[in-house]
Amino acid sequence: MTLIKATRFTLSIALMALLMASPAFAQVDTASQGLGQLESWFTTWIPLGATLAIIAVGLGLMFGFGRMDIAIRLCLGLILIGSASYLVGLFL
Repeated sequence: MTLIKATRFTLSIALMALLMASPAFAQVDTASQGLGQLESWFTTWIPLGATLAIIAVGLGLMFGFGRMDIAIRLCLGLILIGSASYLVGLFL
């Protein structure tokens, strides 16, 4: 019984090591892939999300939800977030 537990433990450790080392076996450059995904988020998805949020704030104001002073601050903050993330994405 102890041999079965020890074998199962050894096999699970070997399987985890194999799964963690698989990018190294395939010679995949995970650092550049990670930076590419980060650049995609900074240059595409964050500005797009900020733009959609600004549209949602405009629609909310059009239908009478919320106040204008809060909407102005929110939209200025979203513009700053979107443009800053795009500029950071250019340097990646």
